[in-house]
Amino acid sequence: MFWHNAAETWIDIDHQTSASSVWVDTHWFSESGVIDLFLLLGPTVTDVFQQYRQLTGATPLPPVGFA
Repeated sequence: MFWHNAAETWIDIDHQTSASSVWVDTHWFSESGVIDLFLLLGPTVTDVFQQYRQLTGATPLPPVGFA
């Protein structure tokens, strides 16, 4: 999931464990602005990274430093 919002955003993460299960609750809060939510469905991790790259663009490599 990619939450795209330029406003200040808080994310609350609550991890719960019981005798038979484990779950995580999240709450997302943005002060203002338009919220664009993108679900990247994969199905593999590599596919998710490729979908994210298509959405946001590729990061250029840093210049090579000289010692």
